[in-house]
Amino acid sequence: MNFDNIIGKKFVDGTVTNIERLESLENERCGKIYKIDFVLSYGGQSHINNAMLIPEKWNGRLVGIGNGGMAGILGTRWYCFAENGYAGVQSDLGTSAARNGEITVAYDEMWADYGHRAVHGMTVTAKAILIYIKGESPKYSYFYGASAGGKSALSLAQRHPEDYDGIVAGVPSNNGLAFVTYLLWCYRKLGGDVGHPIIGEELSERINLCAVEFFKARGDGQPEDDFMDFPYCGENTVPEFLDFLKIKLPELTKEQFEALEAVYTGPINPRTGERIYCGFPIGAELNTGYFLGDGITETFELPWYRLFYGEGFDDKKFDFDEDFEKMFLALGEHMSSNSTDLSGFEAHGGKLLMFSGAADPYGPFADHLNYYFRVCNAMGGIEKVGEFFKHFIIPGKGHSSDGKGANMFTTSDNATDMIAIIRAWREEGNVPNTLEVAHKHSDEMGGGYKFKRLVPAVTKMGKEGVDYPACTSERLLQCK
Repeated sequence: MNFDNIIGKKFVDGTVTNIERLESLENERCGKIYKIDFVLSYGGQSHINNAMLIPEKWNGRLVGIGNGGMAGILGTRWYCFAENGYAGVQSDLGTSAARNGEITVAYDEMWADYGHRAVHGMTVTAKAILIYIKGESPKYSYFYGASAGGKSALSLAQRHPEDYDGIVAGVPSNNGLAFVTYLLWCYRKLGGDVGHPIIGEELSERINLCAVEFFKARGDGQPEDDFMDFPYCGENTVPEFLDFLKIKLPELTKEQFEALEAVYTGPINPRTGERIYCGFPIGAELNTGYFLGDGITETFELPWYRLFYGEGFDDKKFDFDEDFEKMFLALGEHMSSNSTDLSGFEAHGGKLLMFSGAADPYGPFADHLNYYFRVCNAMGGIEKVGEFFKHFIIPGKGHSSDGKGANMFTTSDNATDMIAIIRAWREEGNVPNTLEVAHKHSDEMGGGYKFKRLVPAVTKMGKEGVDYPACTSERLLQCK
């Protein structure tokens, strides 16, 4: 491997700042492993930190790993790819100054870096470094990201279709600005406005049991399950479930019913009636502190609003009309990855796999499903799109490893599993029409599995299948 004069050398958009050997990771399969740090900058205050691992016995493949939440740090869980012969790379998305509290208002460049620019720059720079060190570019490149990393995954497929040959987008927050508005809506309606939890843990558990009973009576899931496969029955699902609760839980107060109706319906512009985002998934009540109560803190903790408005931001005074519109006009193009034109990615031979959790409150499956259907409508139908893009809804899964349903795929590391699946699809033609999922008990509970099962990809839409209503107004979806 060639490391001559690499520190300080510029590669495409990045400059190498450090190199070190990670002997603790090395084994016979990968040989020596080197970690290379490089920085990207797109002018102004743009500053993006990146880390790359290159094994001596490289398998000719690059894996890009997305970053979650507000990013700002570089993880280490993805180091396992280098141990198995892959070159791996991750970006902090340019938000370290915000995460560390070094700035109170985000500079303009940060929104573009975080939203879409950093992962592309990371990728082309990593490929250039590989050519310099190994003398060749990757034979294949793959990307895995979940949550905010899932948004990055879809952004790459939409904006830079030749960067990767296979992409996995897990629970993506691709409708980003509308999504963070939904979180503020849920926080406020479930107690943030009044300063105390409106539902709470005990009542959340009872509502969740009612949700399981409600959907099972409509044929959802398997008889032995204590969770739902697909918590939706039609456009009247929310009012019908609320009527069911009135019978099953007559002790619910007017305030509690109004809160439930608001969050299950989702954020609405109070002046125009425009839908901002989909509602909270019925059945996900036990997977968020907004319902359980510990998430109803003194102030709303999501940082994006204070980084936009400054330290004077008051979450209780946020106007879902004027204040949302101000953010939408300023940030919508950077915080969203909604384009339905994946023709470039398809022409490149790329394969895209997206998964959602049916009980995920921090990445509602309804918005992902709507994105998938919009792509299908724009690109020739679900059968044609299914040749390169598949969507899976995982029963009972929360945002990470929580939820009564499936909390993992076939091993303890989702990224490793999914890269193996997308690689087999792209390189060997092994089409993933099903995913094996499982619920694994924690070590504290004695380990072992509650269940394992195969989940099919979504193959129907509209009246023939899961006719889910629009989650976001067409105007808001124009930010791509």
